[in-house]
Amino acid sequence: GLFGSLLAGFISFGSDRVAISKAGLFVGWDAVVVITVLNQAIGGLIIAVVVKYADNILKGFASSLSIILSSILSIFLFSFEVSFMFAAGSAMVLSAIYLYKDPPVVVHNADEEDLKGVSTV
Repeated sequence: GLFGSLLAGFISFGSDRVAISKAGLFVGWDAVVVITVLNQAIGGLIIAVVVKYADNILKGFASSLSIILSSILSIFLFSFEVSFMFAAGSAMVLSAIYLYKDPPVVVHNADEEDLKGVSTV
């Protein structure tokens, strides 16, 4: 928040005061850096919306699923090798998501005819 920004500003100006005064605060930033910062900021705002309108468990599931999907993409893009522990963890996360999304099944054995005359007090 604000305190972290102020602290980072004081540290930056304390260590790089001359360079910042000459070239500005964002010297060396290119399109890749700006896109990365915006991506992280938007991701943080999306997480805040998920926590506000859903719940913290769903946020955990969404984070875990995004890690799995990113890793699957890394297999094709960066030749990531899947270990046994990664596969086991992925299976647990996916099964937890499946179990959480389905509501429990409620079985009603009694018909209204069976309940006639039964007190519900």
